[in-house]
Amino acid sequence: IERAAEQGTPVGPVNGSNPVAPGLAPWQVGILNVIALRESGGDYSVLNGGQEHATDFSDHPRRVGAGGTTTAFGRYQFVEETWDWMVERLAQRGIYIRDASPVSQDLVGLEYADYVWRTSDQYNGRSLGDMLSSPNDA
Repeated sequence: IERAAEQGTPVGPVNGSNPVAPGLAPWQVGILNVIALRESGGDYSVLNGGQEHATDFSDHPRRVGAGGTTTAFGRYQFVEETWDWMVERLAQRGIYIRDASPVSQDLVGLEYADYVWRTSDQYNGRSLGDMLSSPNDA
């Protein structure tokens, strides 16, 4: 996450099939694509309900979209409370998310995936990255 956060600008299509944060490892791209496929079809701008799209990425929209039932938004469909929590977790590590841009969504998505992994029974003291990047632990 730190490497992608340091590199800055996006390197891909905003509504494409791959995350746009630069510097991602193949396993990070894979994890984010699996999540996005189910949550939004890869769309960084969609609001819950699928009938509306955000046009301002300065912050999480913090509202329910047309036809929706929650404040979920973006490629990974974060509700505002979870978004704020993950942004705070990243800030505690010196990674500051200042908007809800596609790059920021990718970084928050990775933080959440790692959090879920670390709090699962599968953790055994290793990060998600350590587990997925080790060829001996398939």
